[in-house]
Amino acid sequence: MSDETITPDNVTRDRLQGILNAAFIDYSIDSDGDIVTRDRLKCVVLPLAAKSTITLRAYFGLSESADRAELLEAVNASNSEYMFARAVVVNDFRSLVFQADIPLAGGISPKCLVCSLRRFCQIPHDACRDHFAPFMD
Repeated sequence: MSDETITPDNVTRDRLQGILNAAFIDYSIDSDGDIVTRDRLKCVVLPLAAKSTITLRAYFGLSESADRAELLEAVNASNSEYMFARAVVVNDFRSLVFQADIPLAGGISPKCLVCSLRRFCQIPHDACRDHFAPFMD
């Protein structure tokens, strides 16, 4: 793995794929061209178009019978406990998305990106167990 700092000037999908390969993280490219890892969960790794941020996302289905007020309380509790990955309810309360944004201003090391990705992939499991189990589809 190259130790060259990842910055807005040099972040590319090819570079991110190289970093994931070097870290032995299994991934694929979806139909939109996004990188999808399989490190404990399906996680989408997106360098934003402006290249100022790498966004990590994980998606989960929610039960249609979930009480909206209780679900929003769970979202707030999860976001208070797991600040690195924020939980958001989308799709008319049918989907739960966890998202983390990794800013590239000033640069980050490939090792920092890999550690952030691995931590991010742990959070949804913990948050779902601790806060969202009654709402999962």
